[in-house]
Amino acid sequence: MAKHFFPKGHKFAPGDARPGAGRKSRFRKTVEAEAKKLAEDYIAAHIEPVLEAYFKLGAGWYRRRFDKKTGKYYQEYVPPDAATSRHWIDKFIPPIQRLEATGKDGRPLVPVTVVTPDANAEWREQKGKEKESDNGE
Repeated sequence: MAKHFFPKGHKFAPGDARPGAGRKSRFRKTVEAEAKKLAEDYIAAHIEPVLEAYFKLGAGWYRRRFDKKTGKYYQEYVPPDAATSRHWIDKFIPPIQRLEATGKDGRPLVPVTVVTPDANAEWREQKGKEKESDNGE
């Protein structure tokens, strides 16, 4: 009798099918599609206050405070959160693509910086590939 190296339940173990394996039923597909639609509708309805707080945190804001000693209100500036600002820049500002115009005999003439929609698309594709490779490991 051959010795099995993988414990029962492992995907390489011999024997019965693994739990959850196989094609999903039509009922399960429709239920998952409906759940996805409900989640998207809920997010769309409630995203505005979340985005307002996100941009407020990334840009800095003024907070109204009460001074117990004087009995008056005053405004206090809350500086932007550095991590939120970095995330904001990474997500919403396209990368800069550097090009060099060359003069006679291939010598550099003037360094030029150009931001193009194509550069943004390439950058987003590159970011997606990096995320896929990180998730695959």
